[in-house]
Parts: sequence; C-alpha cells; structure tokens
Amino acid sequence: MSNSKFYLKDRMNFNFRILRDNSITTIYNSKTLSIKFNDINISSVRIDILDENTSNIQNIIDIVNSKKRFEGKDFTNGYFSNL
Repeated sequence: MSNSKFYLKDRMNFNFRILRDNSITTIYNSKTLSIKFNDINISSVRIDILDENTSNIQNIIDIVNSKKRFEGKDFTNGYFSNL
C-alpha cells in the first residue's frame, strides 16, 4: 500500500482526508468531530484513529470515557439532535 495521502479541498480551503479500503472509500471531516453524548443512552462508541501517536490515542480514549468533548479551533462539535 502506498504512503500517499489524498484529500478533497472545499471552497473554504479545508482538506477532507480520503481513505480507500478495497471497494469502500471514506471521506473524513477536515476537523475532528467530538460530540458530547452524556445525555444519550448508548453502550459503545466508535473512534476512528488516522495519524495519532500513542499518547494522543490515550488522550482521546480518556476524553471519550469521561463523556467530555474536545474544544478548540481544530475540532467540530457538529450538530446532534435526538428527535
């Protein structure tokens, strides 16, 4: 597999990472999505790890386990509505 990374660039100049796995292509948001889900009754959470080192991965797991979310310009909290 090639070490090349591919991106889509939008009109705001944000890069969206593209990963292809066999016949499935995934386009990731340009910012890390971090939602606060403590008001939602869930039993598991999926975490996609792309380029983080082990220290960052542990920090991500700790934040998710504490039911908090990341804040700042490198993150998006998205919009979640539980209709």
